[in-house]
Amino acid sequence: MKTHFLNALSCVSWSRWTILKFLVPTLLLVLSASCESRMYLETRTFPETIRKTSSFINTTMAEKNGVGLSIALVDGEKIVWAQGFGWADKENSIPAGADTAYMLGSGSKTLSTVALLQLLEQGLVRLESPASDYLPEFQLAARFPNQMQEITVERLLNHHSGIPGDIYNSGFVEEAWNYWGCNLYIDWLLGYLSDEYPSYPPGKISVYSNTGFVLAGEIALRLGGQGNESFNEFMTRQLFLPLGMESTTFRALPGMAVGYIGGEPLPADMETNCVFGATGGAVTNVLDMGRFLSMLLTQGKTVFGDRILSPQTLALMGRGERTPLDLNSYSTPGLGLDTINDPVMSYAGRAWAKNGSTGHFNSFMEILPDKGLAVIVLTNSDTAQFAVYSIARECLKNAVEEKTGLTPSLPDYPDFFSVSNPALIAGTYVKKNGFDIVQDNLDGTLLWIQNAHTQNPVAKKLEYGQDFWSVEDAAHRIVFKLLSYMGEDHFVMIQVGSDGSELFESIFGGHVVLLLAEKLAPQPVGAAWLARAGRPWLIENYSFNDLGWDRPFLELVDNGGMLMVAQSENLQVIFPQNDQLAFVAGLANRNGSAVRVENDAAGEKMVFVGCKARSIDQVPIVTGGDMIAKDLDFHQVHWFGYNCLAPGGQVVFDVPGGQGGYILRLFDQDLDSPVARGVDRLTFNAAPGTYYLAVSRTPDAPGNYMLTVNP
Repeated sequence: MKTHFLNALSCVSWSRWTILKFLVPTLLLVLSASCESRMYLETRTFPETIRKTSSFINTTMAEKNGVGLSIALVDGEKIVWAQGFGWADKENSIPAGADTAYMLGSGSKTLSTVALLQLLEQGLVRLESPASDYLPEFQLAARFPNQMQEITVERLLNHHSGIPGDIYNSGFVEEAWNYWGCNLYIDWLLGYLSDEYPSYPPGKISVYSNTGFVLAGEIALRLGGQGNESFNEFMTRQLFLPLGMESTTFRALPGMAVGYIGGEPLPADMETNCVFGATGGAVTNVLDMGRFLSMLLTQGKTVFGDRILSPQTLALMGRGERTPLDLNSYSTPGLGLDTINDPVMSYAGRAWAKNGSTGHFNSFMEILPDKGLAVIVLTNSDTAQFAVYSIARECLKNAVEEKTGLTPSLPDYPDFFSVSNPALIAGTYVKKNGFDIVQDNLDGTLLWIQNAHTQNPVAKKLEYGQDFWSVEDAAHRIVFKLLSYMGEDHFVMIQVGSDGSELFESIFGGHVVLLLAEKLAPQPVGAAWLARAGRPWLIENYSFNDLGWDRPFLELVDNGGMLMVAQSENLQVIFPQNDQLAFVAGLANRNGSAVRVENDAAGEKMVFVGCKARSIDQVPIVTGGDMIAKDLDFHQVHWFGYNCLAPGGQVVFDVPGGQGGYILRLFDQDLDSPVARGVDRLTFNAAPGTYYLAVSRTPDAPGNYMLTVNP
């Protein structure tokens, strides 16, 4: 193995590093007048790439008010550049460095995929086998023919499983449940899924599924775990230690970067829960990720010279599944990858990419197998959500040119021929969030009313010519097309070209083909559904330390006969099938598949995307002096209403004998976020108004409690 030189700035803490046993012990220390935590792991560098990319990063961070960022460039087996910019912790003046740890977000899917592929090589799993072969408890409510056989392990990894994608309930928590037992989380999820419907027939369309990756992680843990290993312990033994990724984990790390939203620091109490980490929970730095990317570029070889995957198995990551409905120029998912054909970098050959975001942390990695180059960018601010794409590609473009002389070029757009008859096009178009309306102007033109479900829709005139519809005051085009697949017809609206927005310029690099919406006729909404609309339904199955307690309710919205379900920032059209079941409509839904209504002794419960909720008018009202005795299951919430009549009145809720295990959260009538929180006891000086108290408990707290009000 070639000699590696570790060249570090004086501001890098040497105690963080263990020099690999294969390295020659001679080290060359290069000091710089600045303290940017700049680190070179090879004598050969890319000087023009580093100069141009550094300038681009500084400019972009200033424009986006970015806080901190770290980047690493990999050339074959070598990390040729690793550097930090800005602040890991702005308040304490701690600079970002190459060794700064960030949350990786969904880039964790790529790590999880490699671990599962290792098990494939051991003969423990087959990609073409149904996921339920390895998870017998995994079932979904019957909706499509042969659905469980068609949900294969491979489709968990390439987002074609049809499993509802964003069941976040108990996924992001203040502290993972390892202490109480990780079976609590996976048992809950599998139990919930047994009554849930798939969103689409498996193999019909690529729809991002975090839930699918949680199941893939559980399969890997069951097949490859030893003893009572947690997912973190399994991944450490299986992947991180063999690769020398000594600073990578699925738990929060002391001293890791602070995350920022809108420039403001967020509390550090956030982890992914147990095997939910498989979809988005890794904490790492660019040096560790550089070692991982080097393994991908060298066809499975580690920095120690060992091989953890064969070239043939590694190549499976680049195997995609694409259907006639997969109309997205960026997204062609491979195994654990967002795309195996990034059009922005495809001039350099195969271009594999994966992003990650937890809101306050954002990341992007891209691999060019045919050029032996890869890059990883990690950031700690929400304002870098799109910038990570631009920065990573700027680095790769410069590196490709410096290494090979190739300069960037975008591929040609595919030929599209739009339906031209306005009468056939006019109608309601259901999107991922809400719907648009396209009207026939009766003069050969169309009026495109964007976000017609909102109070401030935007109207654009469309004119036909040269096989597409041009958009008023815009450079992009619209194509209307009838697509038939799996025995169903879908009349869809497709965008071709960028509208200049940051999303399209960054993620797509300006080369945009995207299925925007599907034309669907509004469905009749019965009286039972209309009676449920227009008020909050309080979620009663959040866990005690879930991070989803902001806006803890569901709501049905009747918009002129179009029924929608609102959950947090999501607003989706639903089509009732009967009085108890409504399916989410359209082709772009990665959230829940259906709204279900269950009945118990207390009345109706609404079920959607992992949440079970009860109408706010069913919440019991308590008053001063009340003493309420109840039984409370873990993963259950009890809600109580309280009316404060006097200004400045002190409200006290107490759970005597809670043993430190009862979590009380108080909301005002806006239900945006808790106005007060306590453990076993909550005291609050309340203004006049109505308040709602949520009571939950830890797994080891007593299952029965007494709530006293103003004792």
